[in-house]
This record gives sequence, structure tokens and C-alpha cells, in this order.
Amino acid sequence: MIYQYVTDNNLENIQNYNYTSFEGVELLKAFYQNRHDFIKRFDHDGVCYESYIYTYVDSDLDKLISNSVIEMLIKTFEVNKRLYSKYTFKEKNGAIILSPDKKSDYKNINNYIKFGQILCKRLINQFSYFYLNSYIKLVDILISLESKYMYMDVKYIPIINALVFFETKFVDSLFTNYNHSFHDFINNIREFKLSNEAVRLEVSLENASFIPKSKVELLSEFALVCASSTRSEIYIELLIKNLIFPSCIIFYDEGLLHKYEDFLIKNDVKTYKLINPVINDKVNHSIIADLKQKYIIYSGAPGEIIGDDLLKCKKFIHVHAGKLPEFRGSTTCYYSLLENSSIYASAMFLNSGIDCGDVLREDCYNIEYILSLHSIDIDYYIEPVLRATTLVRLLKKYINEHCFVQRNQSLHQSSIAHSYYRIHPLLKHLAIIKVFALRGSSL
Repeated sequence: MIYQYVTDNNLENIQNYNYTSFEGVELLKAFYQNRHDFIKRFDHDGVCYESYIYTYVDSDLDKLISNSVIEMLIKTFEVNKRLYSKYTFKEKNGAIILSPDKKSDYKNINNYIKFGQILCKRLINQFSYFYLNSYIKLVDILISLESKYMYMDVKYIPIINALVFFETKFVDSLFTNYNHSFHDFINNIREFKLSNEAVRLEVSLENASFIPKSKVELLSEFALVCASSTRSEIYIELLIKNLIFPSCIIFYDEGLLHKYEDFLIKNDVKTYKLINPVINDKVNHSIIADLKQKYIIYSGAPGEIIGDDLLKCKKFIHVHAGKLPEFRGSTTCYYSLLENSSIYASAMFLNSGIDCGDVLREDCYNIEYILSLHSIDIDYYIEPVLRATTLVRLLKKYINEHCFVQRNQSLHQSSIAHSYYRIHPLLKHLAIIKVFALRGSSL
């Protein structure tokens, strides 16, 4: 198997690392071979790798290097998968952001080397999956640019080799708990087969249509907004299974509307379809603003951010797959599995910040609970089921108490809180293997 996340030029063939498929231990072997071969090509006997991490590199980033700016730089790198020669500071939603000039040069290898040194030093001083995730993506880029090395200052090539070397050491350190190096781990772990078929919930569409209307509690204060996604489908089915349901449901398109039409009609659930499948469209704003329901459970399109105008007219409830404020951002369930052997689901009111709203409920699901779901599909089954479970628990508590108990995140800020970015496939594979291969294995 070839390690597919290094192309002939990752700056032109940008890797988005989104919803990557699980490829088992073979992906780990391919990663290790890719890094080992690179180090071997540029290795020199007796070289002191650590000295190269602290060797000065002239770059366009020099004026940006400060503790207060590093996380801004990580964010723009994660969003663009490029480093530009020019940046400006701008204000957005009351916060200062680092904005790249996308017309400026993004091919200066020195910028990537300097960024690699910054991340490496951070990891040496204090290990963090937050930094390691960006570091691995950075090394993917540096290896992909190998054909460009003949045009650069030869003194910088050993620095690149040192960055790759340290990356393998950081990954190696993840296996100290198992008394194995990364190399030993991937060569000795027992192979295991994982099915991509998610187990269905106990309720089926056929059974749902026969549930007596008198048994379903319609929640008059709640509406549900649904994009056509696996998460939305699981939300609907778990609500049906628990015999509670919002009194109104708004679909992005007709896919799920037709699928659940019989149940919705039978139980007098009002239905709407968005005119434009973009939540912030002006016509959609009118539909949502005119609803009599006070609370909107949001299961919208991935990555879509609700605008301030909508947030002002309704209370939107979203369930995030992470503990807040420690795990904000994307694919946080994998980071949580790596760090804490658990996945959290946090129900919250949305506000203008990313995962910054008041928390209404927070549940921790450990590995034993995750294994009880009898599926290995974290992206399309396990994570949505855990979110839906927390949503149901929240609504049942509201039915009993007729109110929400809110926790303001700003009062519980943590020095280790980060906005995480899409996880690298290597770390994703390690999280999955930690749950499904290491439990009860001989390691």
C-alpha cells in the first residue's frame, strides 16, 4: 500500500483529510515506510537532529512569531493547507484573526520549514495532539516538495530531515504505554477485520408507522432542522424510538421528508422544506422566524454556520461531539479518544462563536459504551448516535423540569482549550485501533 497523503506537490494537490476511510494497520505501515525512506535518503552519520530544530531559517513568518500569534497561524494553515508570505490582522465578530493575502507567494519552502520548527519546539516542550495534528500535515507537505530541494539552500535540507525524524519520534511516543515502538507495534499487532456496516437502531421505518399516535409526545416548543445526512436520520429515528418528537420539522430537501412522511402525517408534525438549501438564505429566515416554536434543534449541513440574524430570532440547540470548552472544533471525538479514551457529547445553545454557547447537557461515553453499539463506523454511526442519545436525554429532562440548566463556558475556560481541526488520517486510525483492536489484545 502506498501512503496516499503525500503527492508530488501537496501545495497544488491540497489534502483536505475529510472523512477518510479506515484502511487498517496497512495505513500505519505505509506512513512509517514513507517517513523511514525519506530519512534514509537524507541521513548523515553522527548528525545531531536537535541542533537543526534550533537553527535559524530566514522566512516571511519571522515577524509573526510570537506566542499570541502561533494559534492564529495554525488556524490559517489548517484552513488553507498553505502558508503565505503576507498576512494582515483583521477583526471578525469581535475577535482578531490572521488573514492571509492569497495573492502573495505560498511556495516559499522556508516558511514551511520555519513553521515546522515552531511546532516541533512546542511538541518538545509539551506534547499535544493539537500541535501534532498540524505537524504531521506539515511534514506531508515538506516530503511532497522533495523535487524542489535542488533549488533551495542546501543547508536547509538537514533541517527538513530533522523535522521528519522528530515527527516519527513523537508518533513513537504514543506507544510507550504498550511497551512497543511504533515500528514494533505495526509489525506485531494482530490484524483485525472491521465491517463498515453500521448496525441499525432498534426502531425501523416499518415499525415506526405502526406506533400509536397516543404514545408519541409532541414537543410544542421544539422544531427540528434537518439536512439530508446520516446524523439527521439517526436523530429522527432515536426520537421516534423514545416516543418524543418536535412538533415541527424543517427539511433541507425532500429526501428525508418522503422517508418519514407517514409517521409525520400520522402524528400531526408540521413540515416545511427550505426554499434554498442554505440555512441563512433570506427566505429561509422568514420561515424560521415565523415559527411558533421557541427552540430549534439544529442538524444542518456540515460546516454550515448559522448567521447572527437567525440566532437573534430563535434559540438554536446543537449537540457537539466534544467536551466543552476543552474540545471545540472539528472531529473532536477522535482527539478525545486518543487523550481520554472517551467521546463526549455536549448539547448547547448556539451563539456567534464556534462551539462557545451555553452548555445545556454534557455526557461522557467511555470505550465500553462505544463497543456496546456493535459498530466501528465512528463518522457515520457512533458519533451521530452519541449526539442523538444526549439530545434525547436533554429533551426528557426538559419534559420533566420544564426548563434548561445552562453553564456559561466563559466561566469555565481552560488553559488547555483549543479549537481542533480536521484530524489527520494517521491519528484517526490510531484512535480507531485504540478502541477496537487494543481492547483485550495481547499488547
